[in-house]
Amino acid sequence: MKIFFNGLRSGFPSKSHFKSHFLLLTLQFKFANHTGTELRDRIEKLEWRAECNLAENSRRDGVVFKLKNEVEKLRHDIDELKKNQNLRKIVNSRPDAPR
Repeated sequence: MKIFFNGLRSGFPSKSHFKSHFLLLTLQFKFANHTGTELRDRIEKLEWRAECNLAENSRRDGVVFKLKNEVEKLRHDIDELKKNQNLRKIVNSRPDAPR
C-alpha cells in the first residue's frame, strides 16, 4: 500500500493523517491475524478429518479383506460340491453300479 504524504512542507504527514494511517494499518493487521487464525483452525479441522478418514478407510479395508476371504472360501466350497456331484454322476452312470 502506498502512503501519500500531504501535510507539512518538510514531507512528513500531518498528525491526523498519521493517526488515520496507523489506525488503518492496525485494522489490517488485526484482520490478517484473525483471518490467519481462522485459516489455521480450518487447516487443523481438515487435518483431523483426514486422520479420521484414514482410520475409517483402514477399518473398512479390514472388513473388505475379511469379506473377500469369505467369498473365496464359499467359491472353493461350491467348486468342491460340484466336483463331488460330478463324481456321483459318474459313479451312478456305470453299468455295473448297484441301483
